[in-house]
Amino acid sequence: MRMRPVLFATLLFALTALTLILLRPLMPVEETRYLAAAWEMPVGGSPWVPHLNGAIYGHKPPLLFWLINLVWAVVDVDAFAARLVGPAFATACVAMTGLLALRLRPDRPARGGAAALILAVSPVWLLFGSTTMSDAMQTAATPLAMLALWSAVRRP
Repeated sequence: MRMRPVLFATLLFALTALTLILLRPLMPVEETRYLAAAWEMPVGGSPWVPHLNGAIYGHKPPLLFWLINLVWAVVDVDAFAARLVGPAFATACVAMTGLLALRLRPDRPARGGAAALILAVSPVWLLFGSTTMSDAMQTAATPLAMLALWSAVRRP
């Protein structure tokens, strides 16, 4: 019962992000650059090191590019499928934010749904969370680490 509002906010964000992906083209410079770097990995001969225009693209961690290539290995090369990787992490952030609020304030269960909903409808989060960038992936590490620390403190 306490998780239902968190799940609702998470589903709301996921559907909104999916709608935004369907309604808008790739956002130039970032999304086009990331998909091009992911595309050049298998084409350029290096499945582990991202390349852009033949040069090593070491500006960002390679996990996003690896995950895009993993998606392409499963569903074939498709821009829409690749564009789901970043928003998947943003959706996980919404869920983890609500869960963290529930863990921090178990006496106020409504705070979990409220925290998740505030993040889910935030215009900045909707814009950047629905794009294919490594920002949402890196952001997801923060609530995940906070949940892990909370669990470690509660159950050492």
